[in-house]
Amino acid sequence: MPDEIIVPLSSYDSFGTHHLSITVAYVVRSVDAEAVKAAAGRIVEKWRLLAGRLEIGAAGRLQIRVPLGELDKDQSRVAFTVTKFSAPADSLPPRLHSDTALVLDPPAPHFFRHSSTPVDRPTYIAKKLPLFSIHISQFPAYNCVGITFPHGVFDGVGMGTILHALSAELNRVEWTPPPMNAINIVDAALEIIREKDFSIPADIQDRALSDLERDLASTGVLTVAAMGRNMVYERVWQRSEHHSIYLGGNVCKKLLHSCQQALVEVGVKDVRLDITGVLLAWLLKVSLYTTTKMHPC
Repeated sequence: MPDEIIVPLSSYDSFGTHHLSITVAYVVRSVDAEAVKAAAGRIVEKWRLLAGRLEIGAAGRLQIRVPLGELDKDQSRVAFTVTKFSAPADSLPPRLHSDTALVLDPPAPHFFRHSSTPVDRPTYIAKKLPLFSIHISQFPAYNCVGITFPHGVFDGVGMGTILHALSAELNRVEWTPPPMNAINIVDAALEIIREKDFSIPADIQDRALSDLERDLASTGVLTVAAMGRNMVYERVWQRSEHHSIYLGGNVCKKLLHSCQQALVEVGVKDVRLDITGVLLAWLLKVSLYTTTKMHPC
């Protein structure tokens, strides 16, 4: 058995992500910092990809060098930091309850991301840093928990998988680490598409492949400009603003129950709702209210 494996990243993973990290932020009533740290360590032990270090490989391609043997005891498995505050944050109320529903200004980023946490990918490579970081800010009545990932190394699915694993470890629930591949599945999928005969007109197949490669590979400054244009549209014409929404546990339960009852009243019985889907649909409905005139409730 080899001592390590190289997991390559695709060209898509390099697009526009050199100086970006993503922090998933939580505000919770209580948290056991040592339990979170221990759970994160167990995740890295089970899912060895997370024990790897980012580097530049052949032809300048990004890759992760993953150890398969016994982990180095002197090497950090996860960057873990805790900061304690004696007073509540200005942007958060002194107490949050299960029946609370508030629109808040976003808490300051440093409550979720420690000053030592890198933002740019070159720092992860140069200092051989762990692939994700956890920072906890402890306040008298609640805690801010931030989990940071270098963008381009993990996408939304990858980050969600890590968060699911962390929840499972904290609750002592079994979970299965995803498999590691010595080939990049995005590059492999594109190659299969190029070679496959879809029995459709060549011009349509070429356009479809072109659209797919546009979405899965770097396309330069025009793509960045288009993304900026969309952000300006949302901010200026849609009047979207950057805020946080806090919904207590009882509020979420009542919202889910209300939607379930509404389905029963119209005779829909084969749809299973969960609070994640309900909240996502509600947020999309509210965000489109100004242009579609849909009622936000």
